[in-house]
Amino acid sequence: MAAHIEWVTGDRIGVVRTGDSFLNYGDQYDFSATVVIIGDTATLIGAFGIFNSKWREDILNILRESNVKFISWERKRKNGTKHIVKFEIKRLHK
Repeated sequence: MAAHIEWVTGDRIGVVRTGDSFLNYGDQYDFSATVVIIGDTATLIGAFGIFNSKWREDILNILRESNVKFISWERKRKNGTKHIVKFEIKRLHK
C-alpha cells in the first residue's frame, strides 16, 4: 500500500492515487483525487472512490515533501449541505 501524486503542472497541481493493491504508478487504485496546492494548503477536489483512513499517512507523507502544512476538502453531508474540512497535517500525523 502506498500513494503517488502524478504532478501535472510542476508540483502544484496533480492527481493522487492510492489503494490496497497500489504500490507504484500504473498499479490498480481504489481512490484518486485532484490535488491543488496554493501556498501552504493542499486541496483535494474531484475525488473518485471511497477513501479509507488507512491510506491517510501515505498521502500526507507525499504532501509533507511538498512543504504543505494544511490539507482541505469539501464534504457533502447527507442532508445536501456542504462544508469545508481543513486540518493541519502535523496534527493528523501520529
